[in-house]
Amino acid sequence: MKKQTTKIIIAFIIITLLMFVPMRNVEAAIAFDDATGASFNGALTLTFSHTVTSSGSDRVLIVGAASRDDGNNDTITGVTYDGAGMTKITDRAGDANGYISLWFLANPSTGANNVVITGSGTAGGKFLVGGAVSFTGVDQSTPTGSATATAASGHPTVNVSSATGEVVIDAAMIVIGPSDTLSVGVDQTERVNDFATNDGSSNPANSRATMGMSTEPGDTTVTMSWTASDPTSNRYNTAAVPLQGTAAPVTAPVKKQSEVFFKP
Repeated sequence: MKKQTTKIIIAFIIITLLMFVPMRNVEAAIAFDDATGASFNGALTLTFSHTVTSSGSDRVLIVGAASRDDGNNDTITGVTYDGAGMTKITDRAGDANGYISLWFLANPSTGANNVVITGSGTAGGKFLVGGAVSFTGVDQSTPTGSATATAASGHPTVNVSSATGEVVIDAAMIVIGPSDTLSVGVDQTERVNDFATNDGSSNPANSRATMGMSTEPGDTTVTMSWTASDPTSNRYNTAAVPLQGTAAPVTAPVKKQSEVFFKP
């Protein structure tokens, strides 16, 4: 009897102590929702519909916006979704009139709504390519970590600092000829791959812009890369950023205490 009573007392003490164990944070899983790509030529704006299909919590929309303007080095001046202004995460201009940018919107409207990308400069000779990718399970106050953007020649590549539980998303643009393509790197999931061509410029066959977007699970360092079919003749601009999951406090589970302390 004394032995059984002692076990009960010990169990009571341990369970009581566990009630005061500090709570730890765990990140909710970031989940892909939907993706859309589009392009337009010879205009200052690109408008396309994207559907946020999930009614899940902690939604975030990421838009990649690329611009090429022959001879002007123009940029993207703004992006909206369902009329709501999006926040620019990062951008990078190259030396071949190419430009790439990433934008985000927390808690976007659900359903089909328009993404509107606005470029600077003049409409003539302009190529705009856009992509929209939506997610759930993303922190609403700090949805992204530190972004990285580069520009060079060859195959688009960028290294991003991230962490387990995050999701890295990138947008890569190449200024190329009509026969060149982009292929997504190993371990990445392609979300968007679209191009703009034949915009009425003086030589549209040699004036083309292609943009791809992809995702990859986070790690200490994540390399986001694409393979260009003709890396010797193109220039690229690429940007990437980690998405951060929501953190919710949970208590550490107590496993089979009754079996340990109340076993006859």
